[in-house]
Amino acid sequence: MTVFRTLQQGINAVQAQNYKEGVRLLRAALREPTLTGPSRALAHIWLAESTDNIPEKLRHYTDALSADPDNEYAQRRFAQLAAPPAPPASLPEIPVNTPPPAPVYRPDSVTLVTVTPPPPPPSNPPPTYRTPASMSTSQLIPINPMTTPQVPQPDLGSSYHIVGIVGGPNGSGSGFFVAKHGIVVTTRYVVGGLENITVELETHRQLPGRVVYSLPAMDVAFVYVEQQVTDLLPVTPFPQIPDNTQLTIITHGGKTVNGKKRETARMLAAHWFPTDIVLLPDAGGAPIFDERHYLVGMVTRNISSSSAYVYGVHINAIRELLEKFFHQMRVSPNRVYCHTCGYVSQAAAAGGFYCEACGATMPFAEQISRLRTPQTATLYEETNSTACSKCAAHVGFYNGVCLRCGSAQAQINNLL
Repeated sequence: MTVFRTLQQGINAVQAQNYKEGVRLLRAALREPTLTGPSRALAHIWLAESTDNIPEKLRHYTDALSADPDNEYAQRRFAQLAAPPAPPASLPEIPVNTPPPAPVYRPDSVTLVTVTPPPPPPSNPPPTYRTPASMSTSQLIPINPMTTPQVPQPDLGSSYHIVGIVGGPNGSGSGFFVAKHGIVVTTRYVVGGLENITVELETHRQLPGRVVYSLPAMDVAFVYVEQQVTDLLPVTPFPQIPDNTQLTIITHGGKTVNGKKRETARMLAAHWFPTDIVLLPDAGGAPIFDERHYLVGMVTRNISSSSAYVYGVHINAIRELLEKFFHQMRVSPNRVYCHTCGYVSQAAAAGGFYCEACGATMPFAEQISRLRTPQTATLYEETNSTACSKCAAHVGFYNGVCLRCGSAQAQINNLL
């Protein structure tokens, strides 16, 4: 079980008012050193929601701010709890035979009042790594649990949300920003095997974009464009989308498609959700909103050749994939994108000519002589005793062909 799955299960337990199990899972997640930044702060925030003890809440919010000093929700809650309550102007008159109401804590006030608490804070761990170097984690996808957002409309400033992906191999598509310093998500189907594409903003200004990571199995691709944005689309705080939820797809250019989440008996991966929509005005990649105007996912065409319906990739899965990408770049910031499989290759950054995930020749190495480099042997797991005569790799052979460079094994046998 990954630390983020443990965190998600802990949050779900607290939401279900199973506080004992929720606290256990959240503390287990906090014991993992890989849980850092906003994700770690999120665990402390939910621990604060699991107790009514004010000093304990303050301690949890303090720990949240230690992990993520820019967390606005933790800042606001800490300030509210730490501030002394204002004395009432006059004491309320209470009837003699009427018992006083039971105090219930309200998150937007430090006063004990008899109201129903609003929903707790968001349940999805936001990304923790910054890219490029100037990005702060507070500039990644924000969730404001205190308000019900509306779908933002395009403007002429820098609040770009939905963009166009122009000139892709399968036609033009859409995408939307998931980080304020220039990370756009779209589908792998839209970008195909390209590394450089054109991104068109809502003002019709076109900018060069560079694909930095993609996962064909999930049909997701991240594109970096040198454009800062002031805010991002409001993300749903809910981990799942109920059946028959009304959905709205908004493409680049403002075209809308309405539908709903379709009930299905088919077993789907957790990151997919089915819709009853069959026609789209572009190649995909547009954001999907629910009836509350929350962003719930991204539309994709590329899931099943036997179904006429289009599907969505849940925004939680996109956020988790973005977190993994940022983590990879933090561990090895000089990774090189492999347009064949979408992986960011550490071996290529170390001087290797081939992607360690799929074995494809990296673009920069296609027109040069490729000799074995000792520093990449570990990354390629080159432990086979027989070396290829052409590239000197020890990865072995299959059907008489070197798994690294494709030379015939007969050439090697002639040398033995």
